[in-house]
Amino acid sequence: MLDSETRRWHSATMLFALKVYKSAGVPVTRGVHRLIARGNRARDARQWHRASEAYRMALARDPSLHHIWVQFAHMLREDGQLLEAEKAYEKAQDLGPDKAEPLVYLGHMARSSGQDAQAAHFYMLAAQAEPANANGADELARILASRPGKAAEDLRSFLRRRAGDQQPARQPLPNATMSLVVDVSALAELWRRGRVPDALQRQQIAIVNDLCLAPGARVTLVCMTVERNDWVEVAPDVFRDVAAACREGTRPDEPRLLEATARLGLALMIAGPLDWPVGAIVLGFGGSGMPGNHALSLRDARRTHGARYWPFLIGPGVEPGEMRWLLDVLDEASGVLVASNALAVEVEAAASQAGRSLPPGNVVLVGSDCAAAPAIMEAASGLSSERGTGAVGPWPHVLPGHWYSLRSDATGIPGERFRAGLGWRAPDSGGCWTGPEGGELVIPLPEVSGALRLYLELRGLPSNGSHYRLKIENQPAVEGFIRATQRKWVTLDVSADRPDGVLRMFLRGEHLENAPVGPPDDERVRSVAVGLIGFCMIGRDDVQSRSAMLEAIALDDPPSLNDDRAPNDGYPVRPGSGPAPSA
Repeated sequence: MLDSETRRWHSATMLFALKVYKSAGVPVTRGVHRLIARGNRARDARQWHRASEAYRMALARDPSLHHIWVQFAHMLREDGQLLEAEKAYEKAQDLGPDKAEPLVYLGHMARSSGQDAQAAHFYMLAAQAEPANANGADELARILASRPGKAAEDLRSFLRRRAGDQQPARQPLPNATMSLVVDVSALAELWRRGRVPDALQRQQIAIVNDLCLAPGARVTLVCMTVERNDWVEVAPDVFRDVAAACREGTRPDEPRLLEATARLGLALMIAGPLDWPVGAIVLGFGGSGMPGNHALSLRDARRTHGARYWPFLIGPGVEPGEMRWLLDVLDEASGVLVASNALAVEVEAAASQAGRSLPPGNVVLVGSDCAAAPAIMEAASGLSSERGTGAVGPWPHVLPGHWYSLRSDATGIPGERFRAGLGWRAPDSGGCWTGPEGGELVIPLPEVSGALRLYLELRGLPSNGSHYRLKIENQPAVEGFIRATQRKWVTLDVSADRPDGVLRMFLRGEHLENAPVGPPDDERVRSVAVGLIGFCMIGRDDVQSRSAMLEAIALDDPPSLNDDRAPNDGYPVRPGSGPAPSA
């Protein structure tokens, strides 16, 4: 006679032997397989109740089938049995805690009943459970994007509490002699868009890792994000996790890299706003992958928090994408750090050709061994409060009769530098959208007598018309309506007699839509309002320039206003037009 342990083993063996069929790769008995097949046929025929009953009977025989609990929950939800569906999703999650699908659908159910905060929590849990599955993170991003300003920050605060992250204030290190902020925006954007670093970026990663471990300093990693349109702190352990995954592989679809970058994305999505150290020295690494609005965010950090930004070039030469980034941020920089004398010469020549002047002492040589953290720390500690407290160049005034474009691919004179605050979305090929809070322009006026005429080309939303409001400081507001996809010209007379010589204008749209806010290959969307394509300012009594402006409008070619302007006013002319800038 068999003892009890042998009988249990024999029963288990016989039971497994009966599981000769498979469902989603899981062994099942013939009877369970037939019930699942019956449920699948009913599901495909959209017979939700019949399908749920077949799955219910299959689970009664084998309650360990995670994937059938998910299908059972789907059918109950479709059949309107929401409480039972919720319990079935919860059971599926208990059986598969590393799976995102049940949590995503619990989020969908919460959102459909108006519980956005609870839905966001489920989506966050889904992103944490299965980082490589983007569904949870994508849904969370949509909820956050649909909320303006404070409402989005309140939701992030709620999610951090639910995640157990209270983000306590950092305490000063006992032996810290300085505080250094390192801008890793370009690297974070590279990872979040599913790309792997090249040789130059790998060198940047190594330097950042060394800086985080350097004695005698508190290093804070920061990142400007497209979704937030603002700065957030990057936890060093999250950064090192992605960096380690990059070192182990060179393909963006490798599982560890996917999981590490997903964790980075979630951390940036729910992080609290950055608490800027007053007067911080900010070390910046850049390149062609810098997120939109990076220069605008630097401008705000400099004006609001006294941040001193120092782009850091490590060479051996300056790549084209790196040079474009440098010229974009140079107006907001306190100076430039370079790794060699050759780089210093290259930077000074490029800045001069673009009409920027670098005062003596604003290009600082770190040393040939730029990967050594002590050398960087020594250079950074020498950037005293008396040195590089402002931007490299003076804030430029507008040139009368010239076209300033807010398109990302603009030829002629970019108008980006006149944007202020954080109410703008990133420029794209069609212009620059405003956000829910509206966008501000701060325009130093030229020294002209009499009144000025301001020409603005507005940009209608992709799908809906919208009312808008234009408010110039110390003047009555102008309101109007712009149709979907319309490009509309608005003309305003403004006084040039202003105490500080600066015109401040605020544009706000009434209607919001979701639209892409990054490059063409970036699918992320944000809520946007009426946009601005560009502007031109002309003396009201300058008949010749006004006539040229009207002709440019009629020909739909405002950039042609810049064709015959003089060189050396700061920006390249269109290819083949106007005199060539001097070497």
